[in-house]
Amino acid sequence: MLSFQIQHLKEDLDLNISADIGSGVTALFGPSGGGKTSLLRSIAGLNQSTGSIVFKGQTWLDTQQNINVPTHKRPVGLMFQDARLFPHLNVEENLRFAQSRQRSRALPFDDAIEILELSNLLHRDTSRLSGGEKQRVALARTVLSGPELLLLDEPLAAIDLERKYEILPYVEKLSRMLAVPTIYVSHSVDEVIKVADYVIAIDDGRRYAAGPPIDIFSRLDLEDLTGHFDAGVIVRASVINHEERLQLTNLALDGQSIAIPIVGDVANGKSLSIRIRARDVSLALSPPADISIRNVLKARIAKIVENKNTPYAEVFVDLGEQTIRSRITRAATEALHLQDGQQIYALIKSVTLDTRNL
Repeated sequence: MLSFQIQHLKEDLDLNISADIGSGVTALFGPSGGGKTSLLRSIAGLNQSTGSIVFKGQTWLDTQQNINVPTHKRPVGLMFQDARLFPHLNVEENLRFAQSRQRSRALPFDDAIEILELSNLLHRDTSRLSGGEKQRVALARTVLSGPELLLLDEPLAAIDLERKYEILPYVEKLSRMLAVPTIYVSHSVDEVIKVADYVIAIDDGRRYAAGPPIDIFSRLDLEDLTGHFDAGVIVRASVINHEERLQLTNLALDGQSIAIPIVGDVANGKSLSIRIRARDVSLALSPPADISIRNVLKARIAKIVENKNTPYAEVFVDLGEQTIRSRITRAATEALHLQDGQQIYALIKSVTLDTRNL
């Protein structure tokens, strides 16, 4: 659907990346300054780049053929970290302006208002909006312009964590409803896991890896990019039931059960993806008693990888069909006499839910 091979030079970056991007949400992931935003701006036509860009069979850039379609003729919807709303217009006027400039069939105005829950904000001045409200309005304005490709440049970077997790489901829902391919720039592992179908890992202007989030964020060789602190795995689990009184959802994971904060309106039996960080998994030789951690799973050690020149070791733990990781100190592995094939108990302190399943 979108194919590109782009070179772009600026003072501190030599960008040279090629990729093919299909439907759904593709995340450009990597550290700040690695080239993610420069690549997005090149696709939008905001950078003077060389190479080629073809979208749905239409050539936007081909420097050999002297083709460079200007930004306003590329059917893209671009959203930045800051909302960039017109300060002299209220919320509805901002949205109506975008609607008046529709390039093609777009989401109906009333549908956008309902999905993004903006009805009570329509007559409000943009100066009176919170950060999360501004980004919801900006997202609505972007989709109301009728884009055929959504380009989202760290749209949630400027808002707090709680508001961020409220808005992420809207991004994925709109992309799916509109059947519009979306490129989402972020350096947050949790954001990418919650919203992306496919990940392109970028640093120093180069593509280091590409694939589904479940693969990218489980690879040891990419931890310099994905972050040692956030390293972990993504596993599949299914809903057993919901406990309204305790506000918990119980999940089946390889024949055992774990509890997570309640997930509303998800039917029993539905399959979900959850991310378990290595730092959130402790190990015990026997079932622990009288502790606050409730998720205790019987497991077996698959392998132990010592991180030389650090005090830590990565312990790969088989739950059955799936494997999780535990990061503990090398001193702990010696004190517990841990070895491959040994039966142990994994204590899981927290998980991250992949909201694309909801």
